[in-house]
Amino acid sequence: MSNTRMAIVLDTSVCTACYACRTACQTHHGLPPDQKYVSLEFIEKGTFPNVIEHLTRKSCMHCADAPCAPVCPVNAIYTNEQGFVDVDESCIGCTICIPACPYDVPEVIDGKMHKCNGCADLVSSGQEPACVNTCMTKALRYGPMYAMVAWANGRVNQLRPQNPDANLYSTTQQGGLGMLIILRSGPEEFGLPT
Repeated sequence: MSNTRMAIVLDTSVCTACYACRTACQTHHGLPPDQKYVSLEFIEKGTFPNVIEHLTRKSCMHCADAPCAPVCPVNAIYTNEQGFVDVDESCIGCTICIPACPYDVPEVIDGKMHKCNGCADLVSSGQEPACVNTCMTKALRYGPMYAMVAWANGRVNQLRPQNPDANLYSTTQQGGLGMLIILRSGPEEFGLPT
């Protein structure tokens, strides 16, 4: 792992689903209310009276081996300086990237693909991504990949006494993800591909 690649960590155990991250993202990118690069979803598992609700974030996972990039016929999808998957203006809106994404993220709106780019404009000027900057519970963190993986693994170890299946979803999927997610149980419980 490169020391220059950046990452965002989501600790689902402390996220309160306040939606500040989604609102900050929409505001920063000037998105209309019906368009979002970040969404939070609740997934219910179990049967009454033992129903558990898992909160998961749906956004670009910033795959190191992004399957959307090689299928783009105009090479509009690339990895930016921070290690986040981005799309440039040459996108022709062909939609080939949509079925290639294992996380069902890309959207084509007005003839162009849109998705999270890790707030490349903010981080290139030394700031945090909008979603991270606004998180009141510090469920979101941002920093160099190696530091975020180390912090997240430490957090997983803290969770394991109460949550034996706690794990870090990121290091083995798609060559490593720039969106690290701390889970209290298996990824399938959160609707994530294993």
